[in-house]
Amino acid sequence: IRDAREVLSQSNSQPATATLEELERYAERLRLVTSLHRALARPIDKDHLIELVLDSAFEHLSPEEAVIVLRRGDGRFAPVARRAAPSVDRQLMVSETLVREVAEKGHATLLTDFEDDSKFAAAQSLMDAGVRGIVAAPLVDDEASFGMIALASRWAHRSFKEEDLELLVSLASIAALRLRNLLLGEDAAERRRLEREVELARAIQIRLLPTSMPQVPGYEIFGSAAPSRGVSGDIYQAIERAGGREIVLMIADVSGKGIAASLLTASLEALAAGPIEAGSSPEAACTEISRRLFARTLPAKYATLFLATLDVASNRVAYCNAGHNPGLLLSSDGDCRELTGTGMPVGLIADARYGAGSVELGPGDTLVLYTDGIPEAEDGSGDEFGQERLREAVIRCRRKPLEDLVSILEGELASFVGDRPFGDDRTMLLVRRSP
Repeated sequence: IRDAREVLSQSNSQPATATLEELERYAERLRLVTSLHRALARPIDKDHLIELVLDSAFEHLSPEEAVIVLRRGDGRFAPVARRAAPSVDRQLMVSETLVREVAEKGHATLLTDFEDDSKFAAAQSLMDAGVRGIVAAPLVDDEASFGMIALASRWAHRSFKEEDLELLVSLASIAALRLRNLLLGEDAAERRRLEREVELARAIQIRLLPTSMPQVPGYEIFGSAAPSRGVSGDIYQAIERAGGREIVLMIADVSGKGIAASLLTASLEALAAGPIEAGSSPEAACTEISRRLFARTLPAKYATLFLATLDVASNRVAYCNAGHNPGLLLSSDGDCRELTGTGMPVGLIADARYGAGSVELGPGDTLVLYTDGIPEAEDGSGDEFGQERLREAVIRCRRKPLEDLVSILEGELASFVGDRPFGDDRTMLLVRRSP
């Protein structure tokens, strides 16, 4: 076992004194290296590059088997290509010991007797497969080893020598440079693909949000959504029904984050549309939504939901709080009342039932609905913004236009969080009765 860079340095140096046979082997190695350089200089993708490396290994080193191992995105090493001679009927096992010494540590390895090598004496998987000779070289760039190529021989078919190790290290070094560039290109392409998918998901999700709020005489309604990532697991709606005599208010936060959560918000919005359009009460709608969500999603997927109907004539709000953050009923004189839960999150169990609450909006009163990304926003020390700061902020801004209230709250949140990224989406839906 030797450091691969040391082997490469020595193999690239012409021996000062050498026999004619040694000089011929050195010249042959130079021809192979030059040929491989030329082949890899042409446009080539990763799969063809790997096949070319295996072709060269079998042509010049005559192994019975070969395997190329690369580091995956999760940091683990896994085989990406194998090749075996026609006479071989068993697949070469990739020894953890070999991966650790070559792929992880960057050691070039020549093994002709496992039992005499203290590091490989316990490599039972190789011996059980009948392997008696191995030569392996890491795929190394300027930063670290990211894989390896290993050649194996069974029984007495082939006895690898030091010059085979030098040749394989040279081959691996040339391949590693081009392979790393191709892998980086694949990573960049995958990132661009994911970015496009997130942009598309975000565009679809934005279309689910209201483009404008209902214009109700005597009322001001405002909603906002700020995703912590490209897409959000929150949604809000403000929908007129009964010929404008009722306004349905909905805000929800689904479990999870990212694209999976955004898909669930789209499903939730679709499931809620039927009961809302049918004129169901908040508690009846939540019962129906929960049943349908449970039937269509995995058990771990659920949503917290605050659903309310505002009767414009009577100024009464009937609501169902399905495991959501308490709504805040802010009176014009600064009193703040919490509208707490009337049932569990929707989608948790098949036969969930929900209760209801009811409040009246007096002149100047404001109903503040929000998701947990606001009170649970953390500063650099991990302290949360908290419910009390939220209450104080909305009380202080109770006479501001709703858009200004949300803007001021976002500013206070940003100041509180500082340089720390927001960990969750921040969504608000507010309704105020005119003074």
